[in-house]
Amino acid sequence: MSHETRLLDLVVEWEERRAAGQDVPPEELCRDCPELVEPLKARLRALAGLEAALDVGGPPLGETVACAQDFEPPPGGTGPVAENAWPVIANYELLEELGRGGMGVVYKARQITLGRIVALKTILPQATLAEDSQRRFLQEAKAMALLQHPNIVQIHEIGRQGEHPFLVMEYVEGDNLSSLLDGKPLPPHRAAELLVVLAGAVHTAHQHGIVHRDLKPNNILLAADGTPKICDFGLAKHFAGTADQTQTGLLAGTPSYMAPEQIWGIRGTQGPAIDVYALGAVFYETLTGRPPFLAENAIETMRLVEREEPVPPRRWEPKTPRDLETICLKCLAKEPRRRYAGALDLANDLRRFMAGEPIHARPAGRLERSWRWCRKHPSISALTALAALAIVVVLTLVLAYDRRLAHELDRTEAARQQVLATQEKLRHTLTKEIAGRLDGDLRELASVPLTMATLLENRRDWDERQIQQALTDVLNRTPLVFGLCVAFEPYAWRKDRQDFACYVYRHQGQLAVKQLLPPAYQPLYRQWEWYRAAMQSPQGRWSEPYIGEGGDRTPMVTFSAPIYRDGRFRGVVSADLAIDYFRDLRSVIDRLDLGSNSYCFVVSAGSRILAHPVGRYEFPGADSDLRKIALDASFRALAGQWAQAPLGSAQAVDFSTGQPAVFLFSRVPAAGWTLVTVIY
Repeated sequence: MSHETRLLDLVVEWEERRAAGQDVPPEELCRDCPELVEPLKARLRALAGLEAALDVGGPPLGETVACAQDFEPPPGGTGPVAENAWPVIANYELLEELGRGGMGVVYKARQITLGRIVALKTILPQATLAEDSQRRFLQEAKAMALLQHPNIVQIHEIGRQGEHPFLVMEYVEGDNLSSLLDGKPLPPHRAAELLVVLAGAVHTAHQHGIVHRDLKPNNILLAADGTPKICDFGLAKHFAGTADQTQTGLLAGTPSYMAPEQIWGIRGTQGPAIDVYALGAVFYETLTGRPPFLAENAIETMRLVEREEPVPPRRWEPKTPRDLETICLKCLAKEPRRRYAGALDLANDLRRFMAGEPIHARPAGRLERSWRWCRKHPSISALTALAALAIVVVLTLVLAYDRRLAHELDRTEAARQQVLATQEKLRHTLTKEIAGRLDGDLRELASVPLTMATLLENRRDWDERQIQQALTDVLNRTPLVFGLCVAFEPYAWRKDRQDFACYVYRHQGQLAVKQLLPPAYQPLYRQWEWYRAAMQSPQGRWSEPYIGEGGDRTPMVTFSAPIYRDGRFRGVVSADLAIDYFRDLRSVIDRLDLGSNSYCFVVSAGSRILAHPVGRYEFPGADSDLRKIALDASFRALAGQWAQAPLGSAQAVDFSTGQPAVFLFSRVPAAGWTLVTVIY
C-alpha cells in the first residue's frame, strides 16, 4: 500500500470514528505507522479548515495549549452577531461583538447609568469552566481591579449574570501591537521606549502580587495617541500570599512567548520571571519583526523554547544596537536566575541605554568604558590619543618591529581563515534553512488540493455553486495559493454535462471565477500539463513553470491532485503558486547579508529557473531553461552534483556573469527542486 493511499485511509477512518462520537488522536490512528503522524495532522488541519469554511460539520481542529482564558481580540472587531446570541446584562447596552475566544466573548457596550463606552467580557459556559474555576476567576479579577496604572486596561466592575461571571473594563479604541508590527520591526530606539513603558506597568502588577502569564503583542493595545495598555489578564494569578491555583499538568500561555518553566508546569515557578521572559519575547519581535521561536505547530514551538537558543536579533536586523540585543537575550535566558530580577530592573537597564550609559546586563570592560568616556569628552580624548600615539611610535622604533609584525600577521591570517570557515558554515546552514522553509510552504500548499480531492471523492452531490464557494473559502484562508481549479473527466461530474473546469483565482486584489472551456480557452483543459500530471501520479505532482492562460497569463507552477471515485480516476484538483512567491523568497535571503554580489536562485526538476535576480534568466525569460543556454563545463558538473546529492557545494563559473564563484545547493524534497546560493 502506497504512502498516500494509507494516509487517505487514515483520514476516512478518522471521519468515521468522529461521526460515531469517538475522539481519536492522530497518534493512536498511526500506532502501526508512526511516520504518518505529522502528515495526518497536517491533512486533518486542512480538512477542518475546509469544513469550518463550508459549515459541513464539526468544529475546526486546533492545537489549544491554554487551559484558561486565552482571548485575543482581533483589531477593529468582528461586527455584531445574531441578536439571540447576546446575553442581557442589567445597566449595559451591548453595541457590537469585539472578539470571541474559546471560553470568552468581549463586547463593546454602553453603561446606561453613566453613559460611557466600556468593554464587557463574559465567560462562556464550557465544561472545563467548573464552579471552582469561576471562583478563582473572580478572585483574580478582584485583585486586578486594585491595579491603577495608565498602561494597564482598568477594570470598572466585576459581576455575575446568572451562573456566569462578567467583567466591565476600560474600552481602548485602537489596534494592538501585533497589528502595528505586522511582521516588520520597529526602529530600535522606539522599541526600547515602548518596552520601558510596558516593563513599568508589569512592575506595578508584580508589586500587587499579580503575574500576567500571557504577555504578547496581541494583548498590548495601542490607544489613538499611541499609548500602550496591557490587557487580557485572563491567565493572571497571584504569586505571593496565596496557594498556586494552577493544576499540575495544565499549560497557560502562548507558546512563542512562554518561558520554559511555564511549559514544564512545575508548581512554585510561575512567578515574575515568566513575565520578564515574555517582555523579552515581545522586545525581540519589536526588534526583528518575528517572535524568538515559531514552528509549524504549538508542540514544536514549545520544544524550541525548551531546548534551543534564540537567534541573536542582529542576525536578522544588523542595525540593532548590540546593547539592546544583550538586554533582549538576557530576558530570554532559559534559567530564571539568569534573567533580570524583575521588570523594574529591565526598565532601568533600557533607560541606561537610552541615556548612553553602560548597561548592567553586560558590564562594560575597560576598553568599552574608555570609548564611552572619549565620546563624552572629545577634546581631552583627542589630546590623550595624540600623546599615546607618540609613545607608541617611539616604542615601535625601539622594539623588534619586524619580528612582532610578522607574528601579528600570522595571527591575523589564522583569524581570517577561521572567520572564512565560520562564514561558509553559516551560509550552508542558511541555505539549508531557506530550502526547508520552501519545502514546508510547498507541502502546506500541496495539502490543499489533496484535501479538497478527498472531499470531492465523498461529496458527489455538490453543485457548481458549492464547488465555487469551497474554492473561494480556501483561497481566502490560504494566501500562498494564487488559484484553485476543479476539473472532471467527461460526464464524471454530472451525467448531463460533458466538461467541467471551475477556476477561482486572484485578479486585481479580488477573487474571480471562470470556466476554462472552449472556445475562450484552447486546447481543451484535459490536454494541459497540469491535468495530465495528476492522471499519471496518484500522489499528486508539481508541474514545471508555465504561463497560466486561465489566470491572466500569470507565470506559475501548479500542484495537481487526482480525484478518485470507486477506484477510478474522475478528475483533478489543482493549486497554482505564482512565480512572485519565489521572488519574495529570494528577497528574504538577500536580507541575510550573504556577501557582496551574492544571490540565490531556484531551479525546477526540469532545469527551469524559477527565480533569479537577472530577468532574462528567470521564468518566463528567454534564457530561463538551463538546458538551452551555454554553460561552462564546471557548471554542468555542478548541475550533475545537485541532481544526485541533496546538499553540497562546489566552485564553478556563473553562467549569468562569466565569473568564478562558490555555489551552495540544497534540495527541496517536496517538489524535487534545488535552492542554489551563489557566493562571490
